[in-house]
Amino acid sequence: MVKNSIADNSISYRFYAKNEYFNFFTLDKYWQVTPKDIYAEVINDIKAKKQVHIDSHLTIELIDSYSYKNIFIVRDSNENSEKILHIYLNNIDEAFLIAVAKHRQLKENGEHLLYKLDKDWFFTKMKDKSVKYFSQTSDLLIPLEKIMGRINLVASAENNYNFSHFDPLSGVCYGISLKYLLEVRNNGIEGGNKYLHWLKENINLYKDKKEKISDKLEKIIFDSVQEYEVLKLIKEIKEIKFAQIFQMERIYEKINYTIFDLTKATEYRKILAENGLKASNANRLESSLSQINYHLEYIMQYYNEYYAIIAFKTHAIALAYKRYSNNHYKFTLFDSNSELTEFSNIESIKDALIKTMGSYTLNKADGKEYFIIDEYKRNPTTKYRSLWDQNEIELHKGIAENIKKNWFFIAF
Repeated sequence: MVKNSIADNSISYRFYAKNEYFNFFTLDKYWQVTPKDIYAEVINDIKAKKQVHIDSHLTIELIDSYSYKNIFIVRDSNENSEKILHIYLNNIDEAFLIAVAKHRQLKENGEHLLYKLDKDWFFTKMKDKSVKYFSQTSDLLIPLEKIMGRINLVASAENNYNFSHFDPLSGVCYGISLKYLLEVRNNGIEGGNKYLHWLKENINLYKDKKEKISDKLEKIIFDSVQEYEVLKLIKEIKEIKFAQIFQMERIYEKINYTIFDLTKATEYRKILAENGLKASNANRLESSLSQINYHLEYIMQYYNEYYAIIAFKTHAIALAYKRYSNNHYKFTLFDSNSELTEFSNIESIKDALIKTMGSYTLNKADGKEYFIIDEYKRNPTTKYRSLWDQNEIELHKGIAENIKKNWFFIAF
């Protein structure tokens, strides 16, 4: 049975064996529905994120679908269980079959990772809290210090802001926090983590010395691969710079920031909306425990997903939220000075926010301390493409273009 939670209606499917069907119905020349047709309709309902009843007490529903995984929620009324399955397949049909086949092997409620190695499937129960370390100073700014001046010059030529006076080691907390939110919007919470990992890996590639290769052809190919990845990295740092100034001007209510291309200037907020996030409200929040509790509980009550920049006097962090069901959700807090933390418990995110407030200088007005919460809404349409999410064809074509620059030609 497929139930539409918005409209008060449902569609029921019943499957018959061939002989059983003959006992109840008469076939005629107009009857053309096959089990394959019915299965296709079930898959269409799954893709439409409708709740599908596998039997009288078991339902399955697609929560999100990304290029690298599909997320399902499986509910069993007999067991009073609710399991969130992160299945690492990019095909919804295959992922649905795995969810149906494997969910009973998972004994606990909560979030589970299901991934295939060789021919075997493996399961991992997700922790209520996870931490990934990231420092904009040691992981980004210091390794790129020598080229940051050139990046600032290029960025200055492409928008109406002059980056040339920036210190190469000046922080980018506003920009990288906003870019993190874009990744979460387009690729899920794990996508935000993958983005930061991609940055660190490619910065390490830039830092590493090139290998000594004697064969001329091999050296051209190796150098072209490295150059292609470094060029992508430099372009991304430039995008972080753009996001940095936009977010700072949002906080200080200057919103005329534009980006130039060969034909026209475009307001950055429009570029942001095209990539999936629309600027919403910027509000002051007193730095009291009661205000923090109220705001987080408000998010849980009224939002299925939430994106915000939290700005202190001289620093900014990112807050994101994703609800899978009333019982299962995820908060993330990204502080570019230290770490990305994911929480499946509201008390944990409360404690983390209070701890973070103690680490940075708060704004003051009328004798009260506060921070700014700059909120963004999900734009239903997006043309955002993650650099870490390139398929092999795109990657190989990009590398080949660099090889051509070195007077070596590969035909496609």
